[in-house]
Amino acid sequence: MLVEIEPPLVRRARGSTEEVTRRLVLATRHVGHTLFPIDEWPSYVYIVRLLDESAIASGVFREAQVELISWGVLFRNRKGAEREALSYARLAAESVALERRLLGLGEDGKPLGPAK
Repeated sequence: MLVEIEPPLVRRARGSTEEVTRRLVLATRHVGHTLFPIDEWPSYVYIVRLLDESAIASGVFREAQVELISWGVLFRNRKGAEREALSYARLAAESVALERRLLGLGEDGKPLGPAK
């Protein structure tokens, strides 16, 4: 799936040139799933940057014409995305709390004193 993004991705390459990416290709990560139409929500995708715009006209591209830049998730609506983001935030907070306990640290990150 070819998508156009706003604002574009801007990456400073070596030296002083900037690479501006406005178009990305999304492809399903899981075998047997499709984006035409999306057959399951959320839909897990590869996010690919085009290195050669001629691939758009042909509709087919070679590995040398693209660069995998990330993985992503497509949601049916904003509410689903927000619900998932809150879930990740809770999981991250629980993970930090567990790590502190395992390391013998208090909530302030300082070592806990001996038990009284």
